[in-house]
Amino acid sequence: MHKKGDLSISFGMIFSIILIIGILGVSFYAINYFLDLKKCTEYGLFIQDFEKKVDEGYNSDSVKLTFTGNLPSEIKKVCFGSFTSFSTLSEYQDIKRVYGSTNGNMFFYPIAKAVNICGRAAYSNIEHLSAEKLGGFTCFEVNSGKVILKLDKGSFDDQVYIVK
Repeated sequence: MHKKGDLSISFGMIFSIILIIGILGVSFYAINYFLDLKKCTEYGLFIQDFEKKVDEGYNSDSVKLTFTGNLPSEIKKVCFGSFTSFSTLSEYQDIKRVYGSTNGNMFFYPIAKAVNICGRAAYSNIEHLSAEKLGGFTCFEVNSGKVILKLDKGSFDDQVYIVK
């Protein structure tokens, strides 16, 4: 005998609802995991490709080239320079506070978001790269996940210079 307002759901229906919720949860987790993996891969490939371009320039007699790299949308700026000179940039102050004891010459900003991408440090030391011609610590904007960097090396230069 059924009373008015009595709601009876079979065991099969309850099991199906639990199964659907479980499948949706696993699906969202997998999608999020692969999106994070994509960001980490972009981050690592940017560093690898940039190092490769700098090495190509270093091994050439002279070179003027433009490097366009892809970065995750969380990265807003790529900064170059060292901590031996002073700069009034707010990015410089933040980066120096966190990485002042390192010998990196390429830094990603904002630091917290760069570190959260795949647990890597937000800096790299690119061999044979100098930022001297920039006139100090300088940052380049990342627009729509792309950054454009110009590299220059003269016949008698011993390093590749990043220029504006």
